[in-house]
Order: sequence, then structure tokens, then C-alpha cells
Amino acid sequence: MNLRPLRGNNKIDSLFKNGLTSHSSALLLKFQLDDNSLFKEFCVSVSKKKIPRAVDRNKIKRLIREIIRKNYNSIPAGQFLFIYNNNQIPTFASLCNEIEKLLNGL
Repeated sequence: MNLRPLRGNNKIDSLFKNGLTSHSSALLLKFQLDDNSLFKEFCVSVSKKKIPRAVDRNKIKRLIREIIRKNYNSIPAGQFLFIYNNNQIPTFASLCNEIEKLLNGL
């Protein structure tokens, strides 16, 4: 299985329309599991209204991508959209705990 970015408006729109939702205090996860696919596609989004500085938004995205990379084996095949919706910049440990809880709930 391969981990790759989720690209294209059609895929993201169908994920919002047909996907399932799971959330924690700082993250919202939209996902669609696909047993027939060999790929794990993901997208990370951080709100510009919540985190105004681009440097901070990029740091949060890098943290989420690193956690996804480390938890590669626990992620099933499908499409995933991680949306960070908190006002504060998280630590690696707190973000890791939240993402692991979300992924274990799948």
C-alpha cells in the first residue's frame, strides 16, 4: 500500500458529501474507507481564520503529516481529510494522541 496526497476537487467534494466524520477537540477527520483501493490518500487543512500566520499553519501541517507517516500501518486504505480547527499551536505529543485516537476509532 502507498501513502499519497489526496488531490482534485472532485475527490474532495465527494469526500465531504459521502464521507464519514470523526472528531476530537482539535481535529476533524472526514474519511472514506475503500477496501478495493491499494492507496491511502490524505489531505491536511488548517483554517486561516483560526491560525493567521502561514508559518504556524505550515508547522501544524508538517506535524500532522509526520504523525500520519509514523502511524502508516494502523491506517486502512481509503481517503482521509484532516482539518485542524483549534486556535492554538499544538505540541507534537498532544497532536499525536488525538490523531491516534481518531485512527483507532476507524
